[in-house]
Amino acid sequence: MNVTRRRFLTISAAATLLSGARYDEYRWAGQALGAETSLVFRAPKDMAEDTISSVLALVERFENTFSIYRHTSEISALNRTGYIKPSRLFFELAGYVDEIHRNSNGYFDPTIQSVWGQTHDLTNDQRWQNVTLTRDRIGMPKNTQISFNGIAQGFLTDLVATHLRKHGFKDVLVNFGEFKGIGGPWNVGLHQPSGLKSIKLDNTAIATSAPDAMRQSNGNSHMINPFGNEDIEYKSVSVEHRSAMIADALSTAFVFMSPDEIKNVIAKNYPDSRVHLVTKNEQIIFLNA
Repeated sequence: MNVTRRRFLTISAAATLLSGARYDEYRWAGQALGAETSLVFRAPKDMAEDTISSVLALVERFENTFSIYRHTSEISALNRTGYIKPSRLFFELAGYVDEIHRNSNGYFDPTIQSVWGQTHDLTNDQRWQNVTLTRDRIGMPKNTQISFNGIAQGFLTDLVATHLRKHGFKDVLVNFGEFKGIGGPWNVGLHQPSGLKSIKLDNTAIATSAPDAMRQSNGNSHMINPFGNEDIEYKSVSVEHRSAMIADALSTAFVFMSPDEIKNVIAKNYPDSRVHLVTKNEQIIFLNA
């Protein structure tokens, strides 16, 4: 089963051109980290086309760093040997992972890759807090594997958005596994039991996790609780935040947390977040700080 499809966004992008916009929309579609990707520009077509190659170069560098399906990637080397001297990009994301791991009370933990497809839980030795992080060396305990699939697409979405801003774009809907609006507002549709809920992205992002989107070979959800309890109460968890990376990671962690636990985390650490939960019995719960 393809772990790069771990993220299943239940968001349908329905970008709408606002009245008074200066340009028609120019759309580009591709694939990265196993996910469908797209860019919707409100900009001259030639300007948009000229920057696509530089976006693709950024994506290639990103996959060479974080794809667990590329034997020569940094993360593959780390999983083989247990240590690497990280690139600047790898160390940057590892630092964000460390922060979100602590802020989510350990529910965001990339070492769950260690038990992918297995029937046993993480051991205490395998958990993220045992990974050592320095600028010159990242090391992991024996029998530990990591995957950044629960945060990497959001991180890439943010990187692409920053890249486009530096190239002068002021109005783009970025989708590299998660959605982020530059400028805007952009409208996306969030699937809920009552139908599509319109979400407005105005220099903000949204990420969704759907635990039942796929199964491991052992029959369990593709989303693994680092604390070992396989009971999942939600059909989907969606998080809005100005950072697609943070939205991505929180939507992963919140799958295993109660509404009260989620509210405590966002009130303490991410007060500008908005969380949409759909429970197994199709109850819709909205949370903010």
